[in-house]
Amino acid sequence: MWHFSLIFLPVLFFYYKLALNKFYSKAILTGKVIIITGTNRVSYETALDLAKRGARVILTSSDKDKGTKLLRKIIRKSKNQNVSFEYTNFNSLTSVRKFVEGFRNTQLKLDVLVLNNEVNASDKDVGISPHVSNYYGQFLLTILLVPTLKKSAPSRVIVTTSCLQKFGKINNLNAKGFQSYFNSKLCYGLFSSELSQRLDSYGVSARSAGIGILYEIFKGTIFEKIFSMYTSQNVIHLAVSDEEFEDDFENIDKRDIIGNSAEKLWAMSEEWVNLESSEKI
Repeated sequence: MWHFSLIFLPVLFFYYKLALNKFYSKAILTGKVIIITGTNRVSYETALDLAKRGARVILTSSDKDKGTKLLRKIIRKSKNQNVSFEYTNFNSLTSVRKFVEGFRNTQLKLDVLVLNNEVNASDKDVGISPHVSNYYGQFLLTILLVPTLKKSAPSRVIVTTSCLQKFGKINNLNAKGFQSYFNSKLCYGLFSSELSQRLDSYGVSARSAGIGILYEIFKGTIFEKIFSMYTSQNVIHLAVSDEEFEDDFENIDKRDIIGNSAEKLWAMSEEWVNLESSEKI
């Protein structure tokens, strides 16, 4: 009997937490255009929910096979044909610019941009850690889409962050291994903070969504699906609601992303992606 309790009670507790964290809203997003980077479980759960609400959803990442499979799955489950997948290699500045040019040519507005791309096994080292290079690619994507976001205001940018950013160091972005992963998470936290300062007055809000330490721990395991359901609610809430929202799973210490560090990283990022003067914000 006690063996059953060891299994049942943790599962019951988790679903209780999931029920509390679930974003119960019947908001309809017909007419809204949303770009979501990445093809991991959080990106999938987010895209599926927003597609069910009627939004036009564009998924983009460097994993063509996975992206195509998720696309078919999302369309089937949401019954929304306005969902598409576009290839973008975020370790290639040329690829990022090509995606943005293609999107601009559609003359669509952009209501929500969700940055959640993760490094794929096929991503190559381009002189710096693929994790940090991935950040630079999403930095460039956001900056190039800022004019569209301004025209579409009120609009928003959602950046997935992590409590693991506390272990990051922007003075050592060439680090390898786990440190490179921690550094990239800090980059996203700093980026979200600085982006908010620069765009808020234009009607473009930048918000960060903590993805939860348990999702980080169980990512890549059989439990990833369960925890991604919980984590995606944070992103969905920020994409749909105008309410202030605090992550219930883990509260990222804002002291980690204030001061001169954000401005310093921003300047480094502009230089690394070779922004032209006319592109800077």
